[in-house]
Amino acid sequence: MAHLGDSTATMFVEPGADGTLHIVLRGELDILSVEALQPEIEAALAYEASLVVVEAAELAYVDSSGLAVLLRLARRHGDLEVRHASNILRQAITAAGLAGRLRLASGPRPDRRRQFPAELLSVRDARTFVLEALRDVERAVRELAAVLVAELATNAVLHAKSAFEVAILITVDIVRVEVADEGPGTPVLVEPDLDSEMGRGLKMVDGLASHWGVQSRVGDSSKTVWFELQRPDPAAALRNGAGELDTTPEP
Repeated sequence: MAHLGDSTATMFVEPGADGTLHIVLRGELDILSVEALQPEIEAALAYEASLVVVEAAELAYVDSSGLAVLLRLARRHGDLEVRHASNILRQAITAAGLAGRLRLASGPRPDRRRQFPAELLSVRDARTFVLEALRDVERAVRELAAVLVAELATNAVLHAKSAFEVAILITVDIVRVEVADEGPGTPVLVEPDLDSEMGRGLKMVDGLASHWGVQSRVGDSSKTVWFELQRPDPAAALRNGAGELDTTPEP
């Protein structure tokens, strides 16, 4: 599910149950790293997907070879969306004449990131951090994000026994929260027994998040557990008669 290329670029490939192929690119996607990432690129091309979502928030640099990879994926799967692209990446896609093939979703790079020590107090601190970072986001989304990040932070402290980092991305469409730790093991969704007191945190994430997943690095024990929450569309809510929708940010 996750693969490490050369030292300058990382490509994570994760198929979703809804037919969406999620790809996370980090580092420098240039002619050298493209060569090193050929196994991951071929794997992404082999999947059957109705939509490819490329997360480019941590893509520091891309040259024409890197753009050619995105074009190959768009041709193979028919629909490709680039999220959280930097201004320079947006300009490169436009200048290369690819804006018609590579859809650019609006949204910033990661705008909030903080590290926390491996102690139980960090769970509460992470929850407070998310609430403060999302103070201008709809209340329901904000509060749900705080609940879910607390579950992932708890897993990092109790199970991974690791310090962890929380990163938050905010766009007009979604809120994405990532919790990265250095502990061993990969979280697995289980169906706990009725009387079991364990295993319910990840089940909550699975039931409440719009999307979630785990990204692991080959060669070390670090991993990132992420979730996304869909933000409401006020115009659609009004059209559907949902007059009770409260999109006013809290002071």
